[in-house]
Amino acid sequence: MVGRRNIDRVMLVGIFGLAVWLVIVGRLFAVQVIFSREYKAKAREQHHKKESIRALRGVIYGRDGKQLAKNSIALDLWTTKGSIRNIDEVDSIFCEALGFERGYVENRIRNSSGDWLYLARRVELPGDTFLEKLEKDSVFSTIVYNRIYPYGRTASQLLGFVDVDGHGREGIELYYDDYLEGEDGERIVVSDAAGRPYRVYQLGGKPPVPGASIYLTIDPDLQQIVESELAAGVDSFGADNGMAVFLEPSTGEVLAMACYPDYDPNEPEKSDVDLRRIRQITDGYEPGSTFKIVAFSALLEKNAIALDETVDCEMGSWAFCNGVIHDAEKHGFLTAREVLVHSSNIGTIKLSLRLSPETLYSYARAFGFGSPTGIDLPGEVVGILHRPETWSGMTPAAFPMGHEVSVSAMQVVTAYDAIANRGLLVQPYLVKRIVDPSGRIIRERKPTKIRRVMDAKNAEVMCSLLKAVVDSGTGTKAAIRGLSVAGKTGTAAKPKKNGRGYSNDYISSFAGFAPVEAPQIVGVVVVDNPTRGPHWGGWTAAPIWKNIVTKAFATGVIAVADEKGSMSELAKTRYVTVPDVRRMTASQAISILKNRGLEPDISGSGHIVSQSPLPGQMVSPMSFVKLILKPTEERRGNKVEIPDVTGMSLRDAVVELAQANVKFRVVGAGVVEEQDPNAGNLINSNEICLLRCKIKKPL
Repeated sequence: MVGRRNIDRVMLVGIFGLAVWLVIVGRLFAVQVIFSREYKAKAREQHHKKESIRALRGVIYGRDGKQLAKNSIALDLWTTKGSIRNIDEVDSIFCEALGFERGYVENRIRNSSGDWLYLARRVELPGDTFLEKLEKDSVFSTIVYNRIYPYGRTASQLLGFVDVDGHGREGIELYYDDYLEGEDGERIVVSDAAGRPYRVYQLGGKPPVPGASIYLTIDPDLQQIVESELAAGVDSFGADNGMAVFLEPSTGEVLAMACYPDYDPNEPEKSDVDLRRIRQITDGYEPGSTFKIVAFSALLEKNAIALDETVDCEMGSWAFCNGVIHDAEKHGFLTAREVLVHSSNIGTIKLSLRLSPETLYSYARAFGFGSPTGIDLPGEVVGILHRPETWSGMTPAAFPMGHEVSVSAMQVVTAYDAIANRGLLVQPYLVKRIVDPSGRIIRERKPTKIRRVMDAKNAEVMCSLLKAVVDSGTGTKAAIRGLSVAGKTGTAAKPKKNGRGYSNDYISSFAGFAPVEAPQIVGVVVVDNPTRGPHWGGWTAAPIWKNIVTKAFATGVIAVADEKGSMSELAKTRYVTVPDVRRMTASQAISILKNRGLEPDISGSGHIVSQSPLPGQMVSPMSFVKLILKPTEERRGNKVEIPDVTGMSLRDAVVELAQANVKFRVVGAGVVEEQDPNAGNLINSNEICLLRCKIKKPL
């Protein structure tokens, strides 16, 4: 009986074991034969991974061929959860080589929801040794490119920036992203089950195609002049902000456009979004009297005006349609010419009432108001230009003097460009040509004539009227000795934020061109809410415009000949701008002044405490700059050691010096070739380290 039970138990165990083996064999048969293709495909997916190879982004060049946006090699560092064997060692490398805080790596891994994660993006390791150590502990890298803007804040809104994935986000970087970004490549990398790659095994793929390079019409030297003068003006007049645009009249090429305050495109994440707007095309404003060119051009074209006829300007106060029109200055009878020269609102309205609303509207449209200029930048607004059938009883008075309309600075400058071009409206543009990696020009921009706004003879009359505005009218602060200037001032109260009525804040502006006989530059300067001194455009925007154009001609950025073909008086007299050498040593100052063609006149010893002429003033070449030096008071507890930054990129050097609390000045751009004082010296914290930089040409 017991034997029989043992036999049955053995048989059951045998049957069960046989069944298990049959299942295993069946499963193996299914995996090896029936579903083999599916499992092979899954294995390939797990072990053969496609890895993207980032394409080199195209370079952005200025008018003179200088690089305004370029690339530097960087790394994306990544890993998978659980694959790092020694987190403390990896964390130490991140602290030592990259400046991350202690515990960064562990926190990054702990807070990651997925198995695969980035530890850091777009970082530059100081040497291959660190990378080798990281890869030994399953931290891997992918080569990417950092976008570098060598001129820092120069043309920041215009250029825009790129995001962490290398895609353009604003400005030229966004508008021409399809050309600049190129085409990413890929390679197939063999990896283990944990996703860790075997770098020695790479199976084919396709190479990346670099992006095309873009050549702008922007002149970096003029851009820096515009930005410097705009910033000085906005700060001097206590304004909220300012903007400016300057074009080459005959072609419509944008020579410079600036907004202040600005930001650093190398660190866009640290800036306010509002500072990144290209205000010249995104912000509308009431132009005030700069808009009067529309009414006067229409009057001339319709033969509805005689410039020597007189108009009663009512001593500065005139009742119209249940309201009162005021002039900034009280005038009795003025000739039609004087109405524009002295910017009389009352006189302008009385003359404009000779024209129908449809005529005024059509000429405003002809000048480009109420429609996009077509500038190659993202975010352009069309402004507000109400059709005549929607006009109120007050609009016939408001419209001619630049109220109840909204324009952009770009529209204003193109309208004045039409007058400078003797009646021809041209389209503004920023990109002159686009060149592929092989050097082939794939797109080249030619000047585009949009339409004839007015007869050339009447445009000539408008030029003479606008010249009189600068010679003896509201624009005298824009007058430049030795250069004929034409332009118009504008001042308009800003609408209240609730849209009902006007506030006590003002928009002040000046638009003009020079020289009148053969214009080489046309531009507009707009100052938002000046609070120091008179708020009129003639007092605020006009002097800024003058300083910009004066320096543009005097420094040779813009060359000009007079009507006889010889160089004008201003162009013959070459000037240089006095640099700021205060707080420098004598040797540093001498180096900078000699580089500018100026002669130092030194008194005393130590560091420079004052200089004459002051920084920013324009003087003739070989002029003497008097420097007063005094010994610097030593503060034993306030010494800083100068780090060695020679051979570094300017960007890296700036970071290094900032971390060491060393103040500095920069001459040139690119890579630091020399520093003064040398590394290791101790200086007081208020002294200056001079960096002499040079852009290295690629081999």
